Amino acid sequence: MLEIFSATIAGIKIVQQTFDKISSTLDKAQHIGEVAEHIDQFLNGYDQVQKDRFRKNSGNVFSLKNVAQEVIDAKLAEEKRYEMSVLINHRFGHGTWQKILEIRQQRIKADKERRKKERILRIKRRNKMMKTIEQSCYILATCFVILLIIYFGFMKK
Repeated sequence: MLEIFSATIAGIKIVQQTFDKISSTLDKAQHIGEVAEHIDQFLNGYDQVQKDRFRKNSGNVFSLKNVAQEVIDAKLAEEKRYEMSVLINHRFGHGTWQKILEIRQQRIKADKERRKKERILRIKRRNKMMKTIEQSCYILATCFVILLIIYFGFMKK
């Protein structure tokens, strides 16, 4: 139970700390690459807060304290995310933040699809290997039976 709160608290701290870093360096930034690492940390912290909010393995999910903390942390993270969008759009032009989020989402989706394809390929390879082993066992068993028949056939003569 304590680890969920510590993860959520860590997520909200990451959101707040990276927001402060970005807002302090954004005015001096010449291009988005100078704050890209901080934006990435910010979005990862935001995602962590959202994941922790809906995690079902906590001890007392019905506790008012737990529910209130989850909702407040999620609202704070959402507020910081909105402020971040305003800052970046103001500095680099309208639509920049949305474009960043779209490209990030596309990359996440592409990575999930790549992992899914790799998993399917591993399963296919494993199934093919198991089929090959099964066929080899049948061949060996057949050879063994033939050898037994030959051996006992010559033993009777």
